[in-house]
Amino acid sequence: MSKSKVLVLITGSIAAYKACYLVSKLVQSGFLVKIAASTSALKFVGVAALEGLSQNGVAYDSFEEGRAMDHIHLIRWADIVICIPATANFINKLAAGIGDDLLTTIALAHDFTKPFLIAPAMNTQMYLHPATQKSLSQLREYGFEILETASGVLACGEEGVGKLLDPDLIFDEIAKAVPSSDRLTPISKQKRLRVLLTSGGTSEPIDSVRSITNTSSGKTGAAIADVFAEMGFEVDFIGAKNGALPVADCKIIHFSDFNSLRHELFSALDTNDYNAIIHCAAVADFSVTNVTIGGKSLEPKSAKLPSDSDEMIITLKKNPKLISQIKAKSKNKSALLFGFKLSDGLNGDELTLEIEKQIKTNHCDFVIQNDIQEISGDKTMHKYHIFDENAKEQGEYIGAQGVSLAITQIILSRNMQNDFSA
Repeated sequence: MSKSKVLVLITGSIAAYKACYLVSKLVQSGFLVKIAASTSALKFVGVAALEGLSQNGVAYDSFEEGRAMDHIHLIRWADIVICIPATANFINKLAAGIGDDLLTTIALAHDFTKPFLIAPAMNTQMYLHPATQKSLSQLREYGFEILETASGVLACGEEGVGKLLDPDLIFDEIAKAVPSSDRLTPISKQKRLRVLLTSGGTSEPIDSVRSITNTSSGKTGAAIADVFAEMGFEVDFIGAKNGALPVADCKIIHFSDFNSLRHELFSALDTNDYNAIIHCAAVADFSVTNVTIGGKSLEPKSAKLPSDSDEMIITLKKNPKLISQIKAKSKNKSALLFGFKLSDGLNGDELTLEIEKQIKTNHCDFVIQNDIQEISGDKTMHKYHIFDENAKEQGEYIGAQGVSLAITQIILSRNMQNDFSA
């Protein structure tokens, strides 16, 4: 029985990373998949990840030598076409009959003898705009199948319609569109890639109400967890009790201080088989061992200490580096380890030496570095730099969303040979 051929068109939306999950599921279900992506889409997902997942090259430039007829060859090759995600720009141009790039020319070369599905994704107001609604109606009249959007929290932070339909539901629509004679034998439920993520800051108790902590909010870790969960990964999130939490469906485990984080982290690593560990937590370098007040020595975590003494002496002890033990404690010794490094004004050779130390000492596969002097009040504008195991910079990424997508691509690329099927 021949395999059905699916052409996946990816446009420039932040939801483009969800197309990676769909492509992976299609391939693992026995479909032959080819991808055409806009140049804007490749700002969100990389060519390497898409090639690895589809096991085919990615078309994105009609003017590349030898590829001038891609729009004709690809549409004729496919049994089914799906555009995921479809931006307002793509939808409105296609409805107007404009073909000024690879994706729109592919769509205009469609002869309506095979299913062509469109899965919109955009801000609520863009989706509800009269021009977009008119274009969607026009495309339906032409014979395109429009998959309705979902409601929920959008990438912009607003809530409403316009959210991309769940990739699993899009997969079901593709499967239903396959001619009955070409339907594949159902496969067993997918085994999802699994990641462990630590997030937020520890709080080392001085007494029952006072503690030594740091300024970590946990927002970056929560944003990364949301991206991975929406991508279809199984996410275990070990987060600080007072830190930000992911909105998406994750297994959430809380920690308070260094000892509780160590316990939860090592327990998870020993029990579960993770494909990647993202150690984003801000861990205390020191913990309180003793407090002396009014000449009296007390253990930390005791009752609230009096505040009428002129002096308090706090004795600290050095904590071991948890990240340096993660590889050894991991059930899956080949799991990718991502470490975070917050620097303060380092650049050039000084920064390189610090990254090399992080890789060598902590056995990291990748280091994600940001500098305290580049952190803005707007969390979406933080700059992050990713370095590989050779301390070579892979790129600069803006905001938690940007670095989340980059990490996603790295893990997908490194695990592209893994079988997602149970």
